[in-house]
Amino acid sequence: DHRNICHKPYRYLLHKSSMVSSLGQHRNRLLQTNAVAYSVVNKIKQKGKDMRAGITRSSSRKGRFTVIRKQRSVRQVYSESGKGVFCRAYRMNLDTFFNLYQEIKPSLFRVLAYNPDRDFAPNGRVHPTVCLACFLRIYAGGEAPDIRSTFGVSKSVVHDSVDYIAQAVNETHRFDITFPTDHSEQQKITDGFKALSDVDIDI
Repeated sequence: DHRNICHKPYRYLLHKSSMVSSLGQHRNRLLQTNAVAYSVVNKIKQKGKDMRAGITRSSSRKGRFTVIRKQRSVRQVYSESGKGVFCRAYRMNLDTFFNLYQEIKPSLFRVLAYNPDRDFAPNGRVHPTVCLACFLRIYAGGEAPDIRSTFGVSKSVVHDSVDYIAQAVNETHRFDITFPTDHSEQQKITDGFKALSDVDIDI
């Protein structure tokens, strides 16, 4: 009251400042609560839209939705890019690509734990041929953002494919490198290189 203001001005000002401070804290709490409520309402609305559209969204990342992507096969990419562009991009033609895939297929299926009959991923399982294409394109100088757009996969799939294919190749005994110690066998290899030499190098 008036007497407190006159006789105890400092105590009065302290009391008023504490009231203002508590009001400010209360206002911040209200704003935070409103923000959380707004986020929850938006998620509920989005889930309702997805249900009406028949879209199922899930993700391994807590509190986040999976980006819906439309995957594309290697043959689709080949048909749209053409023989010449495909050879430049992947450093081999389509027949060689699938011959390589057949060579590493058993090892690759083990590495990926791939089961064609199971399709539990939100956007569908990534086919092993796509993993091989991602691997080849990365080592041919491609960039992950471009590759993910080409095949409709995530960036992590592109990077993981490099490890998967490398492991599959290492586990494929057909690609084991051996160095013969017998001179006659070494001469056969030398003759093979000579036959392929355009300048007729004789070693």
